[in-house]
Amino acid sequence: MKKNGSPFYGEVSAKKLNDGNILGIVRDVTARKKLELAAWDNLQKFRKAFNSRTIGMAIFDEKLRFVDVNPYFLEKLGYSLQEVKGKTFEELGPIIIDEKLKRKEALKGLNEHGKVLSMELIVRPNGKEKIHFSTSAESYVVDNKNYILATYLDRTEEKKAQEKIISSEKKYRELTERISDAFVAFDKNWDFTYVNNKASKIIGRDSIGLVGKNLWEEFPQFAQTEAYDTFKSALENQKYVQFEQFHKPYDVWIENHIYPSPEGLTIYFRDITKKKVAEQENRKLLTVVENSPGFIGLSRMDSNSIYLNQYGRKLVGLPPEGSISDISWFDFFPENTVELIKDEYLPIVLKEGTWSGEAYLKNFETNTYVPTAFSAFTINDKVSKEPIGIGSVAFDLTERKKVEKEILDLQSKMNAAIRIGKIGYWDWHIESGIIDWSERMYEIYDVEHGREINVAFTKTLVHPEDLEMHDKTIEHKTKNRDDSSFTYRIVDRNENIKHVLVQMEVKVDLDGNPINYQGTAIDITQEKEAEVLLERQNQELKKTNSELDSFVYSASHELRAPLASLLGLVNIMKKEKRSDDSLLNLRMMENSITRLDEFIGDIVQYSRNKHIEVVPEKINFSALISRSLEDFWYLENTQKIKVIKNIEEGDPFFSDNKRVMVLLNNFISNAIKYHDMEKTSPSIWINIKTNQKEAIIRIEDNGTGIAKENQDKIYNMFYRTTSKVTGSGIGLFIVKEILDRLKGTVSLESTLNKGSVFTIKLPNLSPGD
Repeated sequence: MKKNGSPFYGEVSAKKLNDGNILGIVRDVTARKKLELAAWDNLQKFRKAFNSRTIGMAIFDEKLRFVDVNPYFLEKLGYSLQEVKGKTFEELGPIIIDEKLKRKEALKGLNEHGKVLSMELIVRPNGKEKIHFSTSAESYVVDNKNYILATYLDRTEEKKAQEKIISSEKKYRELTERISDAFVAFDKNWDFTYVNNKASKIIGRDSIGLVGKNLWEEFPQFAQTEAYDTFKSALENQKYVQFEQFHKPYDVWIENHIYPSPEGLTIYFRDITKKKVAEQENRKLLTVVENSPGFIGLSRMDSNSIYLNQYGRKLVGLPPEGSISDISWFDFFPENTVELIKDEYLPIVLKEGTWSGEAYLKNFETNTYVPTAFSAFTINDKVSKEPIGIGSVAFDLTERKKVEKEILDLQSKMNAAIRIGKIGYWDWHIESGIIDWSERMYEIYDVEHGREINVAFTKTLVHPEDLEMHDKTIEHKTKNRDDSSFTYRIVDRNENIKHVLVQMEVKVDLDGNPINYQGTAIDITQEKEAEVLLERQNQELKKTNSELDSFVYSASHELRAPLASLLGLVNIMKKEKRSDDSLLNLRMMENSITRLDEFIGDIVQYSRNKHIEVVPEKINFSALISRSLEDFWYLENTQKIKVIKNIEEGDPFFSDNKRVMVLLNNFISNAIKYHDMEKTSPSIWINIKTNQKEAIIRIEDNGTGIAKENQDKIYNMFYRTTSKVTGSGIGLFIVKEILDRLKGTVSLESTLNKGSVFTIKLPNLSPGD
């Protein structure tokens, strides 16, 4: 204890002196003692650390021989302290992999820096698995001796984990490179973390160059597509998304599979352009199939139906929608043919792969059967080539069957017509020179049946006087493709002359050269003879008509002259002073003579209309009407009837003057004769309009009118509506004949006791037209 009471460490030295006293010397060694205590404490701590079970420690001398090794490291090495002490690692055997290299690396660090901060060692202990150590070392000096303290941290498990990770990453990379899909990964900031080769090819960018770069910055146009919202949504909602996208600039379809995680997105995508094109083609094909005008069906090998297009459904009376899986392939056929199909036709389909023929299909709605051109074929697996289904195609033959029946009926009728009409048929093959004749041809030309017919022989049958005409006609028809008929004479075996009517047509090749003649021939000898007879009779009839016309003309003049004399005498006698009875008799005589004169005049007009040609000349309607009214001065009450004329001649009108005069005379005389004197003002209205096309003549009266039931009869010869009025009954008959000759028309509007309106339309026969 010091004077101040503080303790200290003292070192005492004592010596016994000769005088028996003890000499003692005390030195203050507190500082040294504290150092020794600290060193002891450190030593204890070092010993505790040295004997740790978590880290290996070893002390080496300057020649790298073991001086001391803690138990943990000895356990790892599989040796005892006695076995390693004083030895180097080399003397223990090849337990360090690349020992020389590692030794050189360690000595270099110790010599240059006095320590080794970190070095990896792989140790293969005696009989144990190799151990990965992370080692560090530092040199120090004790008692002027150099030592090296080394620590060894076991990193084996960590290395194994790293190797597993590396292996896993390697396998992962290999997998992502091997898969057919393109693969990219992004972190949550949309930076690329991985791009496999397939993706690099599709994107058109180097995969290494993309890693670490932002998706939206590298591909700004991509942010304008639907992918932007889809990617964002998948990351935000952490939900798997699959979608297809068309990239117009590259003309490709991409299928995307997006897998989100909290760290970002993993996207597998593939080019499905070919698939899409195939789908489009399939849709087109399906559209064609659906809209095909035929039955197209598909069945499984167990005969259950899979598919039937819309036309097929309609053909067999099935609804447009709904499953047909419960309908067997055999159900489409009539029951009485199913066994035949199973036993004969289906085996052919399975063996040959196809069968075609005519078959009836059942209509399930009407329970009727439809004739079809039917084909069945197997559908085979692409790989195994084994049949997996049966396809069916059928086309409705109903209309064709109907047409075939009509053709057969027509053929039958044609054969009957040829047979009844005695028509011969011939076919001349130019190349062979042979002419095929029907049986009727042999009969017409009076040639022995079966004889070979050629061109030279047919010319011997033609009448010599017609042969040149015959050859020229055929030449003309060939050149001009004229298929009109012609006639010529032939001479039969009995030297009889016949007339034949020939109809022919020419078939030519692409260059227009004739390759075939075919046609018909009819014996028209009787018709020709009848024509000759008819012509002779016509000539005789013309002669008779001419003589009759001359007779009528002469007789009319011969008869009308005495009648005119009689009328003159009657008029003279009427002027003489007579009794009332005598005057009455004279008037009756006058009326009879007048009727007879009118009748003769009508006959003359009829005769003239029949035999005299139409001579167009300019018509003066006003003059004709005035003349007509003057001619009928003698008719009863003519002077008491008011006649109103209205003539509008827009264009000069041309027609037959005499015939127009007859028309006006008849209509005006009838209007006078059938007047109604009991009316306040008996009148006749004559309106005429002309134009470039026609003249419209309207003659109206307010006379007695014509009953409706008589209106269709007034143009008949000798028809009269009443006997109270004088007349021959042929006036309107002659009118109708004249109108037919002039190609005119007449219409009637009439009401009994009110009057009649006749409208006549005559075509303008102007020379300019």
